[in-house]
Amino acid sequence: MNLRIAPEYLRFRISEAEFALLQSGETLQSFTHIAEGVYLSYTILNDKTTIRHSDCLLNLETVQNKEATHLNLSVYPEGIEQLISGKDGIRAFIAFANGEMLTVGLEVDIHSIKGTSKS
Repeated sequence: MNLRIAPEYLRFRISEAEFALLQSGETLQSFTHIAEGVYLSYTILNDKTTIRHSDCLLNLETVQNKEATHLNLSVYPEGIEQLISGKDGIRAFIAFANGEMLTVGLEVDIHSIKGTSKS
């Protein structure tokens, strides 16, 4: 799993193997050290229990404490279905009270197969 951060965009990219784990209910986790004793952790969860009240396929929550910022990305069943059906990415748009916007994306990297050769 990797995370790309841009000023108005967060993109989570996972491999096909990680997507299979996500489909089976596994939570994907990773982290990046930012400074001594400070890190950014991020998780992706297949959220089968939350009832959605919008057309959004993803939900991003952040939790911050002294040592870390945690990004928790929930993918709703409809988002998983879109990814299964061949769509290589889904997006959500988050509007903040100050008028700023953040685009959050989840992509499955179908070209991430390692150790295979094309014939």
